[in-house]
Amino acid sequence: MVSPEVFTLELASISTPSRLDIWLTQPQTVDYPSIPDVLSALLHTILFHRYLATVHAKDHHVLGGAIVISTVNVPEVERVVNARIGQFMELLDASAPVSNTSTLSAHTPIRKQANLAILFYEKRSKKAWFGRVEEEEVCWEQWQLTIKTVVDATTVSGVASGHTSPPPASTIKTVNSTLMQILKIVGERKDHIPPILSAEGNPFPFQIVIPSTPTTPWPSVLKQWLTHPPTSDSTAGIGTSAGTHGQYDRGPP
Repeated sequence: MVSPEVFTLELASISTPSRLDIWLTQPQTVDYPSIPDVLSALLHTILFHRYLATVHAKDHHVLGGAIVISTVNVPEVERVVNARIGQFMELLDASAPVSNTSTLSAHTPIRKQANLAILFYEKRSKKAWFGRVEEEEVCWEQWQLTIKTVVDATTVSGVASGHTSPPPASTIKTVNSTLMQILKIVGERKDHIPPILSAEGNPFPFQIVIPSTPTTPWPSVLKQWLTHPPTSDSTAGIGTSAGTHGQYDRGPP
């Protein structure tokens, strides 16, 4: 198996003056059994610094306790993250290999990858027909994650049965380095964060988005959720939805 290397964290061109786009990708692979913990560490760290409500923090242990991160102590946030990670793993398992494997056996390691994004929104008022005022949600920050792995039937069956090996030291080093990069970004890039207009709950809803199927083009998924996010009326509270382009979980209000 290829040893994982440090993730590449890129600041994309800001497509609007008020939105920050970040691509979080890896040049190599993450070992398959560690992917849920890797995603948990990255998503919870981003949320901890962008869930701008008054909440208590709690410690979250990943990769066999080798890494401890801070998370928001909100059960629904944890539920959303866990549900999304489970769906991501299903998507990854169902996705086609990156390279042609028609001549390989069932136990030959194959390369796979899948995408996930977390988007943060602010609520804005806009004028509608006949002088009515409607509320819309506008994305002010998005993080895209691309996970690559090498997997075979033996690895998958081992994870399913609960028999896994300790995470490689290289994976622990990779995640630690990536978390430091995330902390640097969230600490330095704050000018685009909208003003907080209410002290009630979380002012900025978030969505964790994955493609609804392995063949759904990733650019179309992002375009859908950036330009036509679900309205507050149809997605109040916590929910899960699968549409033509993708799936989302809304964070707690």
